[in-house]
Amino acid sequence: MATRRDREKRRSSAGASQRRKTERKAGGGSTILNLPEGKELLKLRAEARPMRLDVLAFEAGEGNPFADKGNLAAERTFYVHSGIGVDNLKYVCLRKTAHKPCPICDFVSKLRSDPGSDPELIKSLLPKERQLFNVIDLSDKAKGVQILEISYHLFGKLIDAGIEADDGEDGYERYADLEGGMTLKVSVEEDSFGGHGFAKATSIMFKEREDYPEKIEKQIVCLDNILKILSYDELEEIFLQNESPKSSKSVVEDDEDGPELEEEEEEEEEEEEEEEE
Repeated sequence: MATRRDREKRRSSAGASQRRKTERKAGGGSTILNLPEGKELLKLRAEARPMRLDVLAFEAGEGNPFADKGNLAAERTFYVHSGIGVDNLKYVCLRKTAHKPCPICDFVSKLRSDPGSDPELIKSLLPKERQLFNVIDLSDKAKGVQILEISYHLFGKLIDAGIEADDGEDGYERYADLEGGMTLKVSVEEDSFGGHGFAKATSIMFKEREDYPEKIEKQIVCLDNILKILSYDELEEIFLQNESPKSSKSVVEDDEDGPELEEEEEEEEEEEEEEEE
């Protein structure tokens, strides 16, 4: 027989609410990431003062596009298709991320061969560039190393611009190294698209920082190992839940960072066309 405490527990939704809060905070239920237990996702915040973030390099695993296995990498670049399935979610692009056949890319290729296809639909299905970083938020060090997952155009592009502008003497390219690394002073603004708000970095400055001890490595995640890469059949089944997309959907998930700029989307579309030729 159920006790009074058991009955009260069943009648209360507090447990489920707390579980949802915890899992969302840690990236639970994500369609693109398998976060290690205890790891949290960091979100950019628009505040009166810039955020100060320390990015920490990790030992690359299999499939990193810019670092051989065993070498250090500052970030993990990957690509996603957005607005997929009946729930309009993001999924990792198999072709551009894992160099495997991708059902969504195959569908886009067929659309391009049809002169009557909607160009906006094609653009909406193109893979978008995103990045993962191991990050310590200096305003909340108690949380340790968190994971930042964000559009390249809203964060990493500014890092690349800073490194490119460096004269070579300041060592900006080593910003993520445990020794000789740099703190990123990130100015953040709120923007909106499709009725949804999101935060974006508007400027990033590189500042000298103290070296990190080797023991911090225990908190650093191999970002190559946490991408949720589905099989062709799994992704196709999800994609075909919405078999007849009518046109481009201005969908922004609640963990999305907003749209890429128009010219950046055009650049990506041109790259896709060149790869297919």
